[in-house]
Amino acid sequence: MTFSSSLTDNYSTLVLDTSVIINLEASGIGKEILRVIDNDFATTMEVANDIKEISKILHQKTISFLDSIVASELLPVLSQTDSEKRIHREILNIRSRLSESEVATIALAKSRSFTPIVDEKLGRRIASEVLLGHLVGRTLDVLLHPRVLSHFDQVSVNQAIYKALRVGRMQISKDDCDFVVGLIG
Repeated sequence: MTFSSSLTDNYSTLVLDTSVIINLEASGIGKEILRVIDNDFATTMEVANDIKEISKILHQKTISFLDSIVASELLPVLSQTDSEKRIHREILNIRSRLSESEVATIALAKSRSFTPIVDEKLGRRIASEVLLGHLVGRTLDVLLHPRVLSHFDQVSVNQAIYKALRVGRMQISKDDCDFVVGLIG
């Protein structure tokens, strides 16, 4: 089985959800990954607040990672416009089981024609529905982006994936299990 990043030839801004930022920090090379990929990146204020809240307990290093990538202008934190807040409320009215940060990520992507990067299965399904089938990426797509593969050696990429799985608790689909096991052993 092979894997091809869905982000190949996608140059839109990538809007990162909470788990993606956690996984990038856990990978050990997250900041460098954001630097080598040609796309612009963004996240929402809801995601930043979510990270600051949950990271106090689970992923304390993620707060300093987020602060670092925001300060270095690799990841702007965007506030929702009134229009995006309306989209946010519409999504929550239909799908109240999503987190505020996932909904904000999807609303921002819809409003600004960004590509959402979401790992959770329900969030990905809802994003696909709301965005009418437009691309929805995930952490694995970022870690295996062609620019990442050309910049880092395969051992570094495999270690980053292993750390994202083990430390960040990165979610992968059942379809990708054999491929990922083949990479990390």
